[in-house]
Amino acid sequence: MCEALGRVTPTEHIDHIIPLSKGGPDTDGNTSGLCESCHKQKTRKDMGQQEKPTFGADGYPVEL
Repeated sequence: MCEALGRVTPTEHIDHIIPLSKGGPDTDGNTSGLCESCHKQKTRKDMGQQEKPTFGADGYPVEL
């Protein structure tokens, strides 16, 4: 996920690709290393929460 966004950072969090709460296995094949920002974003999505908007210096929302 980080790499797809053009980020090359050290792994900060181990994420379950298919969340355990949705029946995903707790195996190495179901894990991925993510930075903190990507992990938070994926967790919100997995939980059905809307992403927090990002605002520019002018106070208007910025498209990511």
